[in-house]
Amino acid sequence: MPGRRLNKVRQYNAHSIMKSLPYLLLFSFILCQCQSNTGKDSEIQTPGVAVITQAPGEPTTTALSEDADGPRITFDKVRHHFGSIWHAEKVHYGFTFKNSGSDPLVITEVKTSCGCTQPTYPKEPIGPGQEGVVEVTYNSVGKQGGQRATIRVFTNDPVHPETELKLLGTVKVKPREQFEKEQEAKKAQSDT
Repeated sequence: MPGRRLNKVRQYNAHSIMKSLPYLLLFSFILCQCQSNTGKDSEIQTPGVAVITQAPGEPTTTALSEDADGPRITFDKVRHHFGSIWHAEKVHYGFTFKNSGSDPLVITEVKTSCGCTQPTYPKEPIGPGQEGVVEVTYNSVGKQGGQRATIRVFTNDPVHPETELKLLGTVKVKPREQFEKEQEAKKAQSDT
């Protein structure tokens, strides 16, 4: 009996190895392909991209050429601190930018970190040397304490295709008595 159990265990182990063999072969093939270039220096040339060289044991670095042709978005300021505001107040701010490149700049999309921040941006191309503004409205309803809203601007700039803007500040909550007095005053004003 013990010999019979041992044979079944050996058969099971052999079957498990056979099932995993294709995965082991695939992994080995991929590993060999990845290591095939590690022994040589490699050089890649692409228009608008700096030359990339890699020596054995050195990390690969990629740098885009700043003087390459094309549009270039340059913001005057990428961070704005609006200070302290009361709960339910809105903040409006415009991030001014310039196309410092040689081709028309197109803002393809603007995304915000939450629904409390609403952006408006030019939909038409911005010519070389021209300026534009990404307008942002921050609504503090439901917020309190330190706040940080992120606005991501996507463009056709090959050097900086995405620029991250920040809107920072503090939202204060009014004392209940002050809030109730303001609500009564608004109601009285709307009744007249």
